Amino acid sequence: MHVTDEIVKAGSKALFVKVDVTKAEQVRAAVDATVEEFGRLDILVNNAGIGFVGTLTETPETEFDRVMSVNVKGAYVFSRACLRPMLRASAGRILNIGAFAVDRVSALPVAFAASKGALEAMTRALAREVGRYGVRVNCLVPGLCDVGMGARLAAPRREEYRKLTALGRLGTPEEIAAFAVWLCSAENAFMSGATVTVDGGL
Repeated sequence: MHVTDEIVKAGSKALFVKVDVTKAEQVRAAVDATVEEFGRLDILVNNAGIGFVGTLTETPETEFDRVMSVNVKGAYVFSRACLRPMLRASAGRILNIGAFAVDRVSALPVAFAASKGALEAMTRALAREVGRYGVRVNCLVPGLCDVGMGARLAAPRREEYRKLTALGRLGTPEEIAAFAVWLCSAENAFMSGATVTVDGGL
């Protein structure tokens, strides 16, 4: 079952639009369709991300550009498109999804770490730019979870990470999602330009 089907089954409305996050015209069309369907746009979560496995000397320039294009330009393109309706409403929340590779010793590739570092810098700069218009911008850095990249890691690597965490385990998507919801909620009305880490105490 597609996630939109689950949302509708639960009694809410949902709209699915497939886009390339690096293509501004596709992104603008998706944002326009969203505003037309729901009448407003409250929250943007920049969660699109890719990586390339390899050292810096093994990373072709084309792959470096591709990682930066999706992870950084994608957030720029979507934020730019979503800010139009947010600024008109004098309200909105943008949540960027970072990575612990930025400030921790990690075997994650340099291109990926560089792109997520840029995303954190974008978070701080954009928060300063749009805060006076009622738009908050924050960055959530999740730890390794038991799905996605965490599930694809070799068992010895997962075990090494687990031992490094204070809680002695990997996270769950539900735990990360719950915190993301809180970050974008009215209860968190005075945080902007912040990078918050939820990683089990790495």
